[in-house]
Amino acid sequence: MLTDASFWGKLFQPLGENSIPFPTSPLYGVHERCPFLLTDFDVFSPYAFFLRPDFSKVFSAFPSEMALMSQPQALKSTAIRGVGWLTGAKILRSVSALVTLSIMSRFLPPEAFGLAGLIIFMTGLAQTFGDFGTRLAIIRKDTVNEFESSSAFWFNLGLGIALTSLCYVFAPQISIAFGAPGLTEPLRWATPIFALVGLQSTSACLLERALKFRALAMSEILGTVAGAVVAVGLVLLGYGVGALVAQMAAISAVSTGVLILEARWRPKFYFSLDALAPLLHIGVWASLGAMVTYLGANLERPILAGLLSVTALGYFTMGQQIVGTPVRTIVQVVQKMMMPVFSKMKDDNDRASRAYVDTAHALFFVMSPICFGLLAIAEPMVRVVLGPNWDPIVPVIGGLSLWALVSVLSDLNVSVIVAKGHVRFQFWWSIFSMALTTLAIIFAARFGLVAVVLTRLGMSMILVPIFTIYTGRTIDLNLWKVISAVCRPALCGAVMAAGVIGVLQIPDSSEVLRLILGIGSGLIIYPLAALIIDRRRSMSLLSALKNARRRS
Repeated sequence: MLTDASFWGKLFQPLGENSIPFPTSPLYGVHERCPFLLTDFDVFSPYAFFLRPDFSKVFSAFPSEMALMSQPQALKSTAIRGVGWLTGAKILRSVSALVTLSIMSRFLPPEAFGLAGLIIFMTGLAQTFGDFGTRLAIIRKDTVNEFESSSAFWFNLGLGIALTSLCYVFAPQISIAFGAPGLTEPLRWATPIFALVGLQSTSACLLERALKFRALAMSEILGTVAGAVVAVGLVLLGYGVGALVAQMAAISAVSTGVLILEARWRPKFYFSLDALAPLLHIGVWASLGAMVTYLGANLERPILAGLLSVTALGYFTMGQQIVGTPVRTIVQVVQKMMMPVFSKMKDDNDRASRAYVDTAHALFFVMSPICFGLLAIAEPMVRVVLGPNWDPIVPVIGGLSLWALVSVLSDLNVSVIVAKGHVRFQFWWSIFSMALTTLAIIFAARFGLVAVVLTRLGMSMILVPIFTIYTGRTIDLNLWKVISAVCRPALCGAVMAAGVIGVLQIPDSSEVLRLILGIGSGLIIYPLAALIIDRRRSMSLLSALKNARRRS
């Protein structure tokens, strides 16, 4: 096969306009295997995947579900039910992460979380090469035959094992490059996760392409419980960074087992480069695009470690986790759900534009109280949840919260770009945004950690609107419609934050009381603000959710 000219011709054929990039996330990733560490191998990993679709009609995976997806109302109902399942799983993970984080922050110093941030940076970067886009190609294709899925499985597993070996061998050199001598052994402990990701990849993508969100949610729930038990147990026994790595490994192992069982699919002992070639297509470009986007989204970690200190990175890591725990609950649900949904609408701009506006409003309706609320209650929350030793991250949380809100639109934009197949723009945009953001962060690092966070926020406020304008053009959507959809819930969130900050000015009160009063006042102020400022769209959203629940 390796000497077959037709195979290499398929693999390295020129990039075309019909090629399809898989989503990338300009928002920092939050590690899906470890609910309080950064980056994400599955959802937030920046795959810039380029694939011209092969709509072969040999076999159809999950035919009944795929037929159902062709009906607009069924697609909408299935998507909303999927939101329910995935949101439930994410909420459980968020609560578990906060409880676990509260315990571990009292036993581990910021340096430990800084080392963990470097470990996850490296493992996430390696995972951008983890399958050369085969998983994402399977999700995107109309039909997948058994030869393709089995070949993809063995290819992904082989890559996972190879990445495990390479990272294990070169861990000392990586540690020296980051100036963190204590990084070598923890990084080696984390490397088996690569093989586990390769093992579960095909099962997970078959479930995703069929919108079987219940199975995906169960894998997250069970993995979260296992990871929390392992992490807390080890930290109470005196383990440091090893407890963080063990939690990540436990979540990966349990969720992998659940996904394999739920998919009810087993690979055949078959591997064909000819079957694999349409999925790989131009894997070199896929890996390059993935690396560019990942670095653009996560490069502040090694920069902070190198130009400031591992301790500064530890504060940044903790701040990202505090913000990322609730944000992940929403953003990962949307990314998992909207890519296949928009793929079904790729030839209907009218439907796609309406879905985009409705989804953008729903995201801001939910995210605004979370992000502005975190900004308002950061000080009492940090002292109650993490302890007084973590006070330096209070301003970090404020900047990261606003950055998260602004960046939500980018995650939605990527889902549309995937469906419409605008490859060249996506690739060059990734390079441009990475270069610009990296230069800005290097300059800001000389002024400290808070300056880096504010620079990230400023760059997002510049780049996200530009990305949104281009995305709107692909589905005949005017930018002002997007602005009108998101500005009202954002204003409601700002009003809520101002009210909460006013409530927190109570003198001589305990931090626990301030936190309770802040959360309680926010829960009252935001709904009232929404009824006054954003009544029509808010009521429409709640009505749609209620109708979807009845149909389910």
